[in-house]
Amino acid sequence: MDVKEVAKKYGEYQVKMRRYFHENPELSEKEFNTSKVVKEELDKIGVPWVPCGLKTGVLATIKGKKPGKTILLRGDMDALSVTEDTGLPFTSKNPGVMHACGHDCHISMMLTAAHILNDMKDELCGTVKMAFQPAEEVATGAPSMVEQGALDGVDGCFAMHVWFDVDAGHISCDAGPRMGGANKFVINITGKGGHAAEPQECVDAAV
Repeated sequence: MDVKEVAKKYGEYQVKMRRYFHENPELSEKEFNTSKVVKEELDKIGVPWVPCGLKTGVLATIKGKKPGKTILLRGDMDALSVTEDTGLPFTSKNPGVMHACGHDCHISMMLTAAHILNDMKDELCGTVKMAFQPAEEVATGAPSMVEQGALDGVDGCFAMHVWFDVDAGHISCDAGPRMGGANKFVINITGKGGHAAEPQECVDAAV
């Protein structure tokens, strides 16, 4: 079975689902309808899933008929606190909430991949887990999925992401971690106050 031929079957499906999720965005930790629709779409094609990650995360599993490693695909589901003003026919219906970071694409890409992999599972070597991750924007979804076992038995991970620097119809892959960290830190600065007319008597804390 040619994967390109199988993928062609789902081109319109991917566009339809992306536009649905774009039209119905939900904020981090509140992706209840998004999660519901993901589960319904997986149920339609008989792909098993379990709740995983906060209250809205979903972990699906597609087992191939041949032995092999376990790979995890990950796509995030939350939107941003942004007011959409694009005028598109599938503009956000939720005022002040928008899929401005491409997560609508990520969800539809994951669901499309689920269809393709499910169609080809007789030829698939190993297992593919699919993590529909909540709350990426506030960095609470991934730790919760890991704590609830999303990475158990996984040999390698690939995260879905769209990027404006990559032309349509192309993919970009590099070895090792990529876009893998959002770190926070706190700095306490101690200085000596003074008057602007006598800078020699004070310490510029910022410098």
